[in-house]
Amino acid sequence: MHEEKEFPNVLHPYIKQVHNVEGDGHYGFRAIAYCLSLHQDEWYQIRVNLMEELETPTTEYGDMFVSEYRFQLYNSLNFFGKEASLQNRMIMPDTGVLIASRYNVVLHCFNRHANTMYIPLRSTPPLAHEHMVITIGIGYGNHYVKLKLEGEYPMPHIMPQWIHCKHPCVTECVTP
Repeated sequence: MHEEKEFPNVLHPYIKQVHNVEGDGHYGFRAIAYCLSLHQDEWYQIRVNLMEELETPTTEYGDMFVSEYRFQLYNSLNFFGKEASLQNRMIMPDTGVLIASRYNVVLHCFNRHANTMYIPLRSTPPLAHEHMVITIGIGYGNHYVKLKLEGEYPMPHIMPQWIHCKHPCVTECVTP
């Protein structure tokens, strides 16, 4: 099976490894755990951390998400059963900004249709040579995997809402 075919052709030369995770509906959170050097079975901690992040008393998430949708996003994260149904799986692109902000990382997310970069909303990211970039891919019928890319691969575009909702402290250090 040619796993790289699930991702844009321009990315194929840079894909060095596709790390699959268990396909139980928690796979987005498993892939993030793996990217953060945790075991994929720590998906539950990723969910807890992202729920805490969403509840952070800041204006950025209020500006980004209307209250009904914020409630829906929270409910999608608040699931710890064995098999996650469709409404309890990772919701992209919105979960991406929570991941970047909570873990102070740059998240690249690739799939056949939309490639997006997520940058923390309110914390100043580390210097370019120090920041942690994690990369996931969505393919195989909406299944998440960890991607290991090497070389100077094409950068995805920054999530458009980031431009309008970021905290002023990140404006000086990040050039969109």
